[in-house]
Amino acid sequence: MPHTPRRGVARTVTERTLARRLTRARSRQEQIALTGILVDRRTSGPIHLELEEDAYAGIACWLGSDHWTEVVVKAVFTSRYPQIRPLLVAATGGGVSLKAVLAVAQAMAAAASFQTGRGSRLAVDTIAARTGLGRRTVQRARSALLMLRVATEILPGRIRTRAERLASWAVGDRSRGWASVWALHPPHPVDNVGNVIAGQHQMAPHPTLGIFWSLISCKRVLFTGKAVENAAASRRLAMTKGRGRPQVDRGGQLLAAQWLRDRRTPAWARPLSVGQWAPVLAEAAGRGFTGADLNTLLDEEARRLGRELTPEHPIRFLRWLLGKTDLDFPPHVLDAIARDQEASARAAAAEHTRVMLEQGQRKRAVALADLDGPGRAAARAAARAVGDRCGQTRPGRTS
Repeated sequence: MPHTPRRGVARTVTERTLARRLTRARSRQEQIALTGILVDRRTSGPIHLELEEDAYAGIACWLGSDHWTEVVVKAVFTSRYPQIRPLLVAATGGGVSLKAVLAVAQAMAAAASFQTGRGSRLAVDTIAARTGLGRRTVQRARSALLMLRVATEILPGRIRTRAERLASWAVGDRSRGWASVWALHPPHPVDNVGNVIAGQHQMAPHPTLGIFWSLISCKRVLFTGKAVENAAASRRLAMTKGRGRPQVDRGGQLLAAQWLRDRRTPAWARPLSVGQWAPVLAEAAGRGFTGADLNTLLDEEARRLGRELTPEHPIRFLRWLLGKTDLDFPPHVLDAIARDQEASARAAAAEHTRVMLEQGQRKRAVALADLDGPGRAAARAAARAVGDRCGQTRPGRTS
């Protein structure tokens, strides 16, 4: 993104150092982590950029490289390529075939993380060498994946600075530029179009029949409506009635997606998907909670404990935290009530001050009016007469 460039941090640990750490690792988790770093180092080069923790905020995980390549990309390309082709031609100067897109997608998926589909760091020349396609074809295929919303470019590629090239050459990496970092994911984020929140982007509608809701059902085309309804016996319908997909709570999914997109959301909540958080947040979403409210509850709990929250089981912890919270009054509602009470108090104080000023002005006007009354005039006349008598000189008295 040009307005928010991600530069990252260059890590220059050699494979020999990683192998030495792997031999000295004691726990199984540390061995798995070092093995993943070593494999990623061998596929992406001796040195690469390490992104910040929230680089993948709000990006869903995939279901595996084969599923993403053969099911997601193929189905979305078949259904949506006619709509994006004019944009692709205007941006890259030509179209691209399904065969080329699948070849590029397979190469990018092979270099991505096996569990999440993130961290695909292949350069255009590397993809062209592995697929046998031209550079322009590879660029058009990647642009098509971006327009189909099945891939997101987390870190755009750029030329390395002189200091970065010297650091790269010191560990045997002769590359002159950084390759783009991509995240591979399903096409449609879960959202409810009818519930529009101010300040947020309106996303795609919730898929009603799986991920590819726009595809035409085979039964609707090949059979009549009566044949579809009577295709199975009543006992079979009764047997399979309870084996359907569990009902999805859209409010919980929307709240989970909004919460994971928030930059205040802690890092321990991001590895879990929207579907895993949706059942936990379903009741809170029904009471009007927002992602900011969840982060406010977490901040208050951290201040109460006096330490940073690092739960071992995030879902259990958040379920416990929401269980002891009064869900009828979300934090933003309490803040609004406090603001209204403060505004009412300020208005009452201002009104009291205005009334006191008006009373003071009336008393002052009455006091000024009393100065010109008949009693005051008589008193002034008597004072003047006494003064005149005292000022007269008595007969026969000399000074």
